[in-house]
Amino acid sequence: MKKIKKLPFIIFIALTAFFAVGVILISGGNSASANERANNDTYISCYSVLYEIGSDRKIGITEDITVNFRNRSGVYKYIPFNAGEQVRDLKVCELKNGAEKEVYYDVSIENQTVYLDIGDYNVKNGEYTYRISYDYCLTKAQEGKNVLALTPIGADWPCRIENVNIKMILPDGYIKDSALCFVNRFYEIYDKEYERTDIEYETSLSDGKTVLTAHIDLLEKGSEVRFDMSFNEGALSLYSDASAYLYLIPSIAGIALVIILKLFVFNKNHLTPVVNYEAPNRMDPLLMGKLIDGTVDDEDVTSLIYYWASLGYIKINLDDRNDPTIIRIVQNLPDSSPEHEKIMFHGLFSYGDTVKPSQLKNSFYRVVGKVKSTVNENTRGLHDKKSIIIACILTALGGIMLGLAPMITALTKITSKLLYLPAFFMLVPVFLLNIFAISIKYNSLKIKKRNTVLAGLGIALACLIVGAAYVFLLPSCILDVWQKTALFVACCPLFTLPILLITRKKEYVAKLNDIVGFKNFITLAEKDQLEIMLEEDPQFYYRILPYAQVLGVTNIWADKFKSLTVEPPQWLTGNFVTTYMEFRIMNEVISGSMKNISSGMSRPSQSGMSGGRHGGSFGGFSGGGHGGGGGGFR
Repeated sequence: MKKIKKLPFIIFIALTAFFAVGVILISGGNSASANERANNDTYISCYSVLYEIGSDRKIGITEDITVNFRNRSGVYKYIPFNAGEQVRDLKVCELKNGAEKEVYYDVSIENQTVYLDIGDYNVKNGEYTYRISYDYCLTKAQEGKNVLALTPIGADWPCRIENVNIKMILPDGYIKDSALCFVNRFYEIYDKEYERTDIEYETSLSDGKTVLTAHIDLLEKGSEVRFDMSFNEGALSLYSDASAYLYLIPSIAGIALVIILKLFVFNKNHLTPVVNYEAPNRMDPLLMGKLIDGTVDDEDVTSLIYYWASLGYIKINLDDRNDPTIIRIVQNLPDSSPEHEKIMFHGLFSYGDTVKPSQLKNSFYRVVGKVKSTVNENTRGLHDKKSIIIACILTALGGIMLGLAPMITALTKITSKLLYLPAFFMLVPVFLLNIFAISIKYNSLKIKKRNTVLAGLGIALACLIVGAAYVFLLPSCILDVWQKTALFVACCPLFTLPILLITRKKEYVAKLNDIVGFKNFITLAEKDQLEIMLEEDPQFYYRILPYAQVLGVTNIWADKFKSLTVEPPQWLTGNFVTTYMEFRIMNEVISGSMKNISSGMSRPSQSGMSGGRHGGSFGGFSGGGHGGGGGGFR
């Protein structure tokens, strides 16, 4: 039967796979035929390139591309930046009778290239000339500090290129006759096998600058033009734009503001714990669990069972340790009991005077949810709202700057047509890091200092990972490696530091002073002191146990009584009860029953499967030299 039920699903998967393969084959066929048509029909009838090279490796580039269209509508142009290049001041126009005219074009960043889509979508026939001008700034010199390797025309144009004219204006320090100019013709794009042909160039002087010019009648499909030039020691430097570091100012100002606000505005209501031998103001453990860390956990809810047992409202039968029986002794809680206790008690015994955790599964979690919401509703406003709002704003500033800086740079430095928004996704990890930091802050009164330190180190490691992803994924054509790193380092403290501004209200601090004082008693009480308390109240251990549970010190509390004589709890009933039982065994049984009861009260787990697809590629063909972007037609 199971195989029959799975058959439609298998058929669906098979049909989907078949359809996907068909789409790939069809699209591949269309792509191949498109390339053939481009090669046979549409081609570039004239390609003129001007390189004005500065000593700082900033290259002013002007490309005039004349396309002979045959039933095509536009042209693509790729500007690679896979060697750390930055693109600045990008402009595109159409040349008509020697005059520049506006033309539709779009700019995006794809696969380590600045991608230009030029021309409207009307079908064109005949020659159209487009001028593309931009500054190409080299931030690395992987070919050597005294060498420039430039590829003015790349190999990935899907057509022949006629009448190629290249002019390079060089900076001072060029070593005369050191240039090598050649054409590499690749058998397949991105293939290492190629045929190299040296070409002649002319050298002249213009305004004291060395000028190299070359002319090529025809470049076959898959051909690139390459210039390798050598310079004297120190003639070339690397491009650097210090203006990008201005983005650090808002982040640094935000950090300074956090420090000032912490020292002079929100530096108040410090904790001054007062030692308590009993729970303050007859507070139940559930409420104490909420106040100590700001959340209501399942173990906080479970603590009410043992709290009621210590008060004589219920008994617990542990004959079946995996599924203990909870027995109601009183029909209703006292009228003075908090609302959340009444909701819990009524829901627990809604079907009778006895209940087992196994009966609570898959249903009682609704009651638990109502109990939690009631406690949260009645404990609102524990923190100063102003401190929370300011902390959120300053945290958001860090994430926003990581997205805003590249967006502004792209719009103002590259082109107003490039609205780069992907970096704003950094708000997601920033938000998660902030939530983690807040969780540590709220749990600092409950968890050990060592664990707090480890959690802090975890946040630092997470920041390093997020920072590495930011530096790696943000395109280098917008900001270079050092600029991206400096920006992230400046913004990083804002992910977590603002939580220090979140201030507790005076009333909340007063309650915490009592709670922390009570916790200190549990963790620091001496053996002699506990012996006296056991003499006065033989049930003292069990009465404090639910509080130790919500304060996260159950094991510490149990260890203190290992060498003491502790009677079984009065609320325990059934065959399991004896007049004497080793404390260790009793404690293990109670601890196990707490977990089983908590498990029965929890929301049932839901299994599921989610999926998605992702894709992408890395590329940018430059044949070893800077530049070399090709293009295509549509």
